[in-house]
Amino acid sequence: MELPEELLRKAAAGLSRGSILFWRGYPFRDGTVGDKMVLLLSECVEDRCYVVVLPTSQIQHYVTGRREMVDTVCFPKGESSWFEKDTVVDLKRYDEVSVEDLAPHFVSGAAKKIGELDGTDMTKIIEVVKNAETLSPRVQKHILGDD
Repeated sequence: MELPEELLRKAAAGLSRGSILFWRGYPFRDGTVGDKMVLLLSECVEDRCYVVVLPTSQIQHYVTGRREMVDTVCFPKGESSWFEKDTVVDLKRYDEVSVEDLAPHFVSGAAKKIGELDGTDMTKIIEVVKNAETLSPRVQKHILGDD
């Protein structure tokens, strides 16, 4: 089903790089769903996709070596007003979400913007993106706004 242009614009209004969403029923790649905080890493440009990542406080996966610390940003408890626990933003585990996929969740109330990362937090992420080993040049450019 194609959504009206006005609805798409309304869903994207106020969303930008650094926006934080709370999304009830976020669709994971494995087909399961869960309530998650979602961080927008990019603006929405012509291709109408946001690059998003799910911050996680499950740092044991990184400390024990099950997941590599390459292209990750760590926020120790209390460093960011958004992360009450030690939190990892793993850029290797990004996803791309189109406005068309996001809009119905905003309309239903399942997804809503809850705030923005502050400039210091976003700068910390951008520095890792600039030197990323695992992100494709296309995704890097999209996050950095060079596309």
